[in-house]
Amino acid sequence: LSARVLLACVLVACAAGSKLADIERRVITPAPEDCDTQVQKGDTVYIEHRGFHKGQLIDSNPEGEPLLVKVGKHTIIAGMEKAMIGMCVGEKIEVDIPPHLAFEEPGKSYRSPVPKGATVTYEISVVEIDRPGTLAHLSRNMGSVAMLLIPVALVIGAAFVVVRRVLQSSNKAKKSSKRK
Repeated sequence: LSARVLLACVLVACAAGSKLADIERRVITPAPEDCDTQVQKGDTVYIEHRGFHKGQLIDSNPEGEPLLVKVGKHTIIAGMEKAMIGMCVGEKIEVDIPPHLAFEEPGKSYRSPVPKGATVTYEISVVEIDRPGTLAHLSRNMGSVAMLLIPVALVIGAAFVVVRRVLQSSNKAKKSSKRK
């Protein structure tokens, strides 16, 4: 390869990499000292968030409920997803998200509440991390397990009652036949 072609390849690679450069997070509420589970790609995370453009609220949780985010599935803008990686439950950050990681993400079409080329600011707090093997995942899914166990318990209880009545009837029949 010629030096020009090599230089062009390096510049293109650097430009592509800079689009995913680290986003600076400002800590509002630090992570708890006992944080042992941090957000990672593939997690289902419940967050509270507020987005601003020039101080005006443009985005927030629907009706105050935590927003469910599947990290790595592009359910939110890339800058928010990227900023959440490594966060703990209870941690709250503020982050400025450049246009290419917000509403002008290549290959995505969002109904943008902000003008083209605008940087947005988001406050993000992690409410829950639902990852298989964690207590949050187990407690969230215990409802499903309980719903499966209730019919089984009812069948076992009914079987116990039937067996008990059969045994009682059998014992009464034996006692009657002994009396005769």
